[in-house]
Amino acid sequence: MSDSAAVPGHDAGFRRLGWAALPVAVVLALTACGPGRTTPGTGGFDGPSGAMDGVGRVGPPPSAADVLAKWQSFPVTADPRPLILTTGAVLDPATGFRTDDDKVAYGAGHFEFATTVPAAPATSAGYAIVSAKAALGRLRPTGTSQPSTRPLRIVKISLVQATFGTDRGQRALPAWRFQLDQVADPVQVLAVDSKQLWRPTGWGSTGMDHRASLSGNGRSLQFSFYGSPPECVADYTADVAESGTAVVVTPRDITPNPQGSASVRTCPAIAAQRTVTVKLAAPLGARVLLTPEGSPVPVSNAE
Repeated sequence: MSDSAAVPGHDAGFRRLGWAALPVAVVLALTACGPGRTTPGTGGFDGPSGAMDGVGRVGPPPSAADVLAKWQSFPVTADPRPLILTTGAVLDPATGFRTDDDKVAYGAGHFEFATTVPAAPATSAGYAIVSAKAALGRLRPTGTSQPSTRPLRIVKISLVQATFGTDRGQRALPAWRFQLDQVADPVQVLAVDSKQLWRPTGWGSTGMDHRASLSGNGRSLQFSFYGSPPECVADYTADVAESGTAVVVTPRDITPNPQGSASVRTCPAIAAQRTVTVKLAAPLGARVLLTPEGSPVPVSNAE
């Protein structure tokens, strides 16, 4: 069976803009550590360009009320709870491609079925499943301007379990595995129907530079983020805003300069992982934990 076509990627934004894992930003342009000091930034993290503060944000973040409003329609009582991905829905071949032509074809979404396409079950592991052809549509073009001279041949297709990042940690989820001719490793694409995935309109990034662990009957959070190194900012606290569907945690330095408020010294132009303990007014439950910019944060030990 042969079915050759350039796949247009009907799930717009599924692979990129928030669905693909963004690189963790660990370099901060921090040059001074006096109280209230800000340093011009050039972008990065989740915010617009502008002045960067001591916890890796640039420009004034949106208000907590605005962030919570964006997530107010999240169906927190739904069973099963919708999936919120924090990494890509596409797991690319681990060791890359043998030739540049293969790489270009992959980036252009130019594939050819050289095997029988198996029928999709209605559900798997409790999730509604899309067809293999629909999953292939999620292998949308990645922006390459180079023309594809020939398609990549798909020589084997199977429904498997693969690990994807979610706001509740790493999860084994149904995925279509496509074995490509002359490519050592398969590509795996999330097979879960879009109806069981959720993201707010306009969300374009993830909280991959943040982590949290839940304890204390669901009310205590160890919230990890990248901020100034200890020699620049000794301690952090955090402001918390809660709604019925989400929680926003905003780290804030409380001792900006361990050397004293009168001194200003140069700080290393690197970020350090910092952690604050956050007490919630109510158990996190099925609510979404968010960065100050409104991106979901992976939480361990959560519902």
